[in-house]
Amino acid sequence: MTRHLLEANCKTVHLGGFSPNLEPALTVGSGDRTDIETYSGYDVGENVHPEFLTPEFLDICQNLPPNRKVGTGRRRS
Repeated sequence: MTRHLLEANCKTVHLGGFSPNLEPALTVGSGDRTDIETYSGYDVGENVHPEFLTPEFLDICQNLPPNRKVGTGRRRS
């Protein structure tokens, strides 16, 4: 059994939904264990006091490549 850590960064995060055009960020085997780091609040980051934003989250908000934005990330009413 292998234990994996999938960190949230500009190479692993995608925004707005799922797309078959994205390469898998991680492949695991049967019985493997995974820890997955996530962030939420992409579209409200500009309204939050800076002391609450980690450098990693800011990097994602400012540098996420266009091909990783498969939707707006905003909730529908």
